[in-house]
Order: sequence, then C-alpha cells, then structure tokens
Amino acid sequence: MSSRITDLRLRRRSLALREPFVTALRSATSVESVLVELRTGDGLRGVGEAAPVAAITGESPASVLQVIERELRPVIVGYDSEDVVGLASLLDAALAGHPSAKAALDIALYDLAARRSGVPLALFLGAGVRPVATDVTISAGGPAEMASAAGRRLADGFTCLKLKVGDGRGDDLARILAVAEIAGPQGARLRLDANQGWTARWTISVVEELELRGVPLDLVEQPVPAGDLDGPALVSATLATPVLADEAVHSVADAERLVERQAADLVNIKLMKSGGITNARAIVAALDEAGVGWIVGGMMEPPVAVAGGGALALLGRAGTVHDLDAAWWLAQSRPEEALQYRDGTLLMPSGAGLGLDPA
Repeated sequence: MSSRITDLRLRRRSLALREPFVTALRSATSVESVLVELRTGDGLRGVGEAAPVAAITGESPASVLQVIERELRPVIVGYDSEDVVGLASLLDAALAGHPSAKAALDIALYDLAARRSGVPLALFLGAGVRPVATDVTISAGGPAEMASAAGRRLADGFTCLKLKVGDGRGDDLARILAVAEIAGPQGARLRLDANQGWTARWTISVVEELELRGVPLDLVEQPVPAGDLDGPALVSATLATPVLADEAVHSVADAERLVERQAADLVNIKLMKSGGITNARAIVAALDEAGVGWIVGGMMEPPVAVAGGGALALLGRAGTVHDLDAAWWLAQSRPEEALQYRDGTLLMPSGAGLGLDPA
C-alpha cells in the first residue's frame, strides 16, 4: 500500500471557551479554527489544525480554507507523506505568508509520520514523553478581577501565572500588585505579557518598581511593538528580569535579527506563527546555536495544535515552563481529542502521533 497522500479534508470549527480571553490585542469567547485531515493510500489518517489570529498572522479561518483549497492542496495531494521536511519546503515555496494554513498541514504530516512509526510524536521527534510544565493566563481586567482569577488558577494547581497587561487601562502596576498579593504567599511566579502595548521606558519603570518590591517575576513578554528591536534591547540590558520575544519572531531570519541586536533573552515559539513544526525546529536550532533560550507557546488554539506544540517543547530543557495552557481554556472537548492538565503541567498523550482523534 502507498504512503502517498490521496485525500485532504477540511472542516471549520468553533470551540467555546470557559470564560472570555482578553489581551491588549483582542477579546475572544471561542477558538475559531480549521481542522485538516490527510489520508494516505495505506489507510492512515493524520490531523492538523489552524487557529489563525488576524492581528498576529493576518489570517482568518476563511482565508485558511481558501488558501489550502486553492493553493496548497495541489502541492500536497499525490506526494509521499513520509517526506515531511520536503513537503514543508514545497508548502513554503508555494506562496508567501499564511503560516497558520501551512502549520495545519505540517502538523498533520507529522501526525501521519509518527502514526506510521507507531510512536507518540515526541518520540518521533527525538524526545521523551513526559508532562510539560506550563504557565496559565490571567486575562486583562481590573485589579480585583485579575486577583480573583489568579486565586482560581492557583487552586487549579498552576504555579506560574501569565498576566495580560498593556491594554491601555493605565493601572498596570496596581493589577500586577493585586495578583502578587495572592500569588506571592503561595510561591507562584508571575509573567507579564503586554502584547506590544508598552513602551521601553514604561516597561523599565514598571518592572524596576516590581523588582524593588520583591514581586516574584519570571519574565516580561513582548512589551513593545514587534518591529522595534531597539526598545527590547534597552529593556533587556537594563532589567534583571528576562525579556521574552513573541510577536517579533515568526521565522529563523527574525530570530537571527533578534540575536544580533541582543533584543531579548528568550523567544516564545508558536506553530501558528512559524508555519508548523518543521520551521519551528529550525528556529529552535538557530536559538540553540546562539545560546538563546526558548519556550513553546500558542495563541488560543484547539488541542490538536497544542499537542503539536507540546511535542516540540519536549525537545527543550527539562524543567522549562512553557506557554501551553490554550487547551485548558476550552469549555469542553470530546474525550477522544481532549488534553488534560494536572498540577501546572500539560499531560502529553501516549498514543501514536498526536494521540488525539478529533471527529
């Protein structure tokens, strides 16, 4: 039987969140995605999923459907699914941009390859299978609202809280201190994510004040606009708290520019930004060579995408806290495609491939 791809199926999905997800860039009550299914001549099935965010990748579910159907289907159907890296290169060459659409197909190719080998995707990539430590997000809101949410997340077992700030309310310091009052006594760490909503000077002012007060800060993420490398370079050189780049890095070239400018201490790698696992692994290799740390994160994504990111995360250093809480936010999932969280970790599926079976 042939391992060539014989069929590509697409389905748009809307998955409700347990509560609104609010950042400086957007507010969401659901995950809007496109599920991709690849089938081969030998009867195997691989799945991937795109969860585009227009403010970050310039895509929508409608554009993902159109691009895959019109531009990428002819590239992938009929080709040998075992040549994952070769197919990823063909997808990149087919058209510029559209990383979420490419990521969905790339994840499905890896799911197919690992299923054919009969092992979990993490093992296929060369890592072990173990729980992945993750932060959990506290949506932007008032001080009391965010402190209350922090208390609930701590009760759920999370020990690293990612606070969404920078949304223009003007009370960032008060919000962070309110959460710190709840989190500090319980030994939790805080991450600040301004989603490009701060200036370099404001970042330094806020974080220096927090450092003086002894607030347990883990890092500050993408405080300034993505196109500004001078700002984060100044922040990184000034503060003891590490700077994590996110929206500034979509590709290997972006990572290399950031390293050259010393514009961050760490990078948040996301499959929807990079175009999938293949390109994300190339970013990992570039950062490892430069001695710059990295974590794997996601936007608001369904379990298929989160599981792909989790497998990539396992290639990194043990003990690293990643940013893979997206599946926790879902109101509910079918057991066949649900991911479980326990004590601040994502429990990786043990089945072949992604270990998930979305309908």
